[in-house]
Amino acid sequence: MNIGVFGRTRYLLDSVEKLHNEGHKIKFIYTCKAEKYYDKKEIDFQKLAQKIGCKFFYGLDISKNLKFIEKLDVDVCISFNWLNIIKKEILNKFKYGILNLHVGDLPRYKGNACPNWAILNFEKKIGITLFKMTEALDSGPIIKKLFFKINKKTYITEVYKWIDNVTPKIYLDSINKIHKIKPVQQNKKIKTLRCYPRKPFDSKINWNDTSLNILALIRASSLPFDGAFTFLNENKNHKVKIFKASKYKVNFEANYINGQVCFFKNNKIIVGCSDGFIILENYKLNNFSEKKSFKLICHSLRNRLT
Repeated sequence: MNIGVFGRTRYLLDSVEKLHNEGHKIKFIYTCKAEKYYDKKEIDFQKLAQKIGCKFFYGLDISKNLKFIEKLDVDVCISFNWLNIIKKEILNKFKYGILNLHVGDLPRYKGNACPNWAILNFEKKIGITLFKMTEALDSGPIIKKLFFKINKKTYITEVYKWIDNVTPKIYLDSINKIHKIKPVQQNKKIKTLRCYPRKPFDSKINWNDTSLNILALIRASSLPFDGAFTFLNENKNHKVKIFKASKYKVNFEANYINGQVCFFKNNKIIVGCSDGFIILENYKLNNFSEKKSFKLICHSLRNRLT
């Protein structure tokens, strides 16, 4: 089958390679500016296009290359994390349309950063949904849906590993059966939760919050993102990034200021918050080593994370 590609991220890149290796003909790859935290950039898509011998386009204005794309005789397109709404006149150019993979349980979770928000909302599962793209945001008929169970110990790292594993398979399986598939309209009775983009600053820890909420923020902000963060003694030049932490129970009562470094154990730091203690298990002060980060943060029990 002749396939066109719109989008970004390593997940899409791997899917294109998978489809190519399985005998499908990739006719073009259209990408746009990558996010800073992506491990695959525009140049990687360009190199893949050169490797497999397909056309490569960069930018958001698809219409300026539409006449050329029409000549490529594309049957279906796949999309992942394209930056804007693709117009109907473009969607209708392909026999089976554009199959877009949304990391979210449609129609409930629409928009951006859905897995991160799902962790923050203490959901029990995270979904990815393959659907036929329409002009309305994340509203097209559903082709296939998969779920990943999560709990109060699940990190965004685990979710992204799962996405990495299943994304090429869901594209391949659906395209192989595209002649038989009958997309199902989204259930309008399900109330939509519109998720808006998150910025790195949104991962700043409020030590006056509960341990439950702080730990959820850390889990939702961990790798491949920059981690939840805080500052040492209100000094914005001393940024502490936290990638892993858990609740720490003690058998005594204590008086402390929320965010105070209370004690430490085996290079792990115990910090007080509104309802008890949290132990920092994976953290980094600026770009220092774990050993130096530990030494600076635990230099004094008067130190505060703010």
